Amino acid sequence: MNGRERGRKLRDLVFADYAAKQVARRPNSVRPGDIGRPCTRSLWYAVHWADKLERFEGRMLRLFETGHSQEDRLLSDLRRVGGEVIARDPNNAADQIRIVTLSGHMKGYLDSVVGNLPFSTSDWVVGECKTHSDKSFKAIETDGVEVAKPEHHAQMQIYMGQHNIDEAIYCAVNKNTDDLYFEFVPFNKTYYDRLLHKADLVAFSPTPPAKINERPEFYLCKMCKARDVCHGGEFPERSCRTCKECRPVRNQVLPV
Repeated sequence: MNGRERGRKLRDLVFADYAAKQVARRPNSVRPGDIGRPCTRSLWYAVHWADKLERFEGRMLRLFETGHSQEDRLLSDLRRVGGEVIARDPNNAADQIRIVTLSGHMKGYLDSVVGNLPFSTSDWVVGECKTHSDKSFKAIETDGVEVAKPEHHAQMQIYMGQHNIDEAIYCAVNKNTDDLYFEFVPFNKTYYDRLLHKADLVAFSPTPPAKINERPEFYLCKMCKARDVCHGGEFPERSCRTCKECRPVRNQVLPV
């Protein structure tokens, strides 16, 4: 083998190690990062472990790792301009700042809470960091986060509502150019209440909500991990969550 061929072999070995070490997990609660998705039924399937367990190739796992590393850089950018960034739980520095609601059936972790941020209308803001492809980044620049990334917008609404904070700062980086996009997002109490109602339905409904569309070829359904169960009548993998006798517990806080 020549040098290029051996290099490709080395690349494949690195990606294979990423893939071999991944731990595929199902969600044990409703995730704030998902609650803004348009199909409530797909969320119900995910929380009840009735969709396909997703595993990723090594390249994608490395890309996710890159996204996590960019979070620290974005928070450092906020510190550069005088922001007081809190990225860990003040009561336990080993943990992120978290939210737990709906008797433990909705849980999530904040990237940060930021004080004294220039141009903010609030003493403290929720800081949310995301990485984007060039196409996705340009869409946010054109339309704003609420239109271009409704899941991210909903996620911030949950975090603001749970921490009684009136504003969030959305921090985005273009992975192609390293350009930055910041947007101050106000808290919307009406929308927040709708999201909590939606999460309650996902967590506690004994049966799946209505389909978003009756056609399996509908664009949101074609790539859905629950498509075969939802549209094809396939039985999900057997587990405690897919048992017909499974009943979520209300008014009893579950372990975090």
